[in-house]
Amino acid sequence: MSYKRKIVDKPQTQHQLETAFGHYGQLSLEHDQGWIFEKLRELHEDATFSLSQFFNVAQSVKKMDVSEFKKHIADAKRTEPIIKGRKALLTFLKKHISKAESDVKAVQNKILRETQPDDPSDPVAKMFQFMKNQEIRTNLKSIEPKNRRAAIAGNLERIRACITNPDSSDVIVADSALIEMRREYAFSQDPSLIDEEKDYQEIYKSVRTRAGEINATSIKILMDAGLKDDPLPPSEHFEVFTPQSDYEKALAEKRILAYQREQTKIAKDKEFEERNAGVNLDIEKRKKRHAA
Repeated sequence: MSYKRKIVDKPQTQHQLETAFGHYGQLSLEHDQGWIFEKLRELHEDATFSLSQFFNVAQSVKKMDVSEFKKHIADAKRTEPIIKGRKALLTFLKKHISKAESDVKAVQNKILRETQPDDPSDPVAKMFQFMKNQEIRTNLKSIEPKNRRAAIAGNLERIRACITNPDSSDVIVADSALIEMRREYAFSQDPSLIDEEKDYQEIYKSVRTRAGEINATSIKILMDAGLKDDPLPPSEHFEVFTPQSDYEKALAEKRILAYQREQTKIAKDKEFEERNAGVNLDIEKRKKRHAA
């Protein structure tokens, strides 16, 4: 059955997610097309619940009295529930991003299935097919490599013969070229596959973008509660929002390295504080000045 995008009218009223958390200035639901808005509905519902839970965590930490504890202990007590809440938020975001990404791959596999070779159950038919494909491959190898693509493109039997080539060292055409020809053939048989792939790629892009907005909203919730820094390790952030380019990957690695250095410094400061427990360093400094 040919693919056809379902036309969906966008609701006139604001979604609860936007009503409750739009004032943080990170969400852009108003720009969604109707069909995209419908595809993101489950994400919006989960986000409304998760952000509400996280808001409660942030407010609880804001009211927490840790004045009787040393700094590193106080920081740990305030940080622990925040990290737990952030991890819970990212867990549900990862679920939605992974699902959208899997849907794109499923459509791309569907496109390739148009040229997937038959697999006869009858031994005689299987042998006949093997011999036929072998003959086709032999003929293709007699063609100059630069002309092979033109000889294969649009011909299902030749495409399938290349797919079933048992000798990976004896290349007829590059794998990337074969994939392109398989896709082109599928599109020639069912042009709606082009629209289907584009739509699912758009859904993935929209899910990832909205997930980023939801994540940014959680950071704004932290800031409004007086908690300036996100205590979650950047490595866990990038497990969910995986870099999409070499540039993004370099930025992610830089951020992770900076965090690791910061944690090393914090650990050294903590060790110094514990080693000098009970010593008023300011008094000691004054004693040294008087003695001089």
